[in-house]
Amino acid sequence: MIGNARAYKDDKQACYERGELMERHFVENVIPRLRVNNRRLVGQINPEKAGDKYADDLLFTGEVPTRVELKSCTTPFFLSRQKFGQDPQMTFTLNVSDMNQMEDKRDIFKDDPLVFLYLLFEQATLDEGKAEFGVNGIRPIEGVWAITIEALMELVYEHSVPVHNYKERRKGNATRSYVLNLCDPCFYRMVLVRG
Repeated sequence: MIGNARAYKDDKQACYERGELMERHFVENVIPRLRVNNRRLVGQINPEKAGDKYADDLLFTGEVPTRVELKSCTTPFFLSRQKFGQDPQMTFTLNVSDMNQMEDKRDIFKDDPLVFLYLLFEQATLDEGKAEFGVNGIRPIEGVWAITIEALMELVYEHSVPVHNYKERRKGNATRSYVLNLCDPCFYRMVLVRG
């Protein structure tokens, strides 16, 4: 079990450490299940991350090596329907600061790396949310959606993606997130393990 990300909301260092845990989990448990055109993908944690925590998260090998930013969401935005009219089952929150960093890297490297959005809602987290927010109907789910940074920028900046402001975050962690709907056709569903 990966656990509830809400426990780390005010601790930026803990968020980085949790991100590294998620990267290892993804490489070991999810990449072996990824296929594109019935071909298995081969990927690893980007070796450059050893000296630069802002380096792209993953490196996929093959005919054309591909850099990938991995973003994960393990806690549903339980109130997304009430606040933004979006189904919490398929809502993915992406920190505004993460989007800015990805955009900067795209400008530096002059290419358009991929972003993998990894959604993992486990039953224990759902039970906590049900008790705290009274939200029913969200099921355990695990899946990966892909989008290029260029397409993500277009979605965010040209299609009025809502932004959620976190009231309780104060200690250096992101205070604003884009509220993405994974049902939008611009996201390519690579794998839906359960859900």
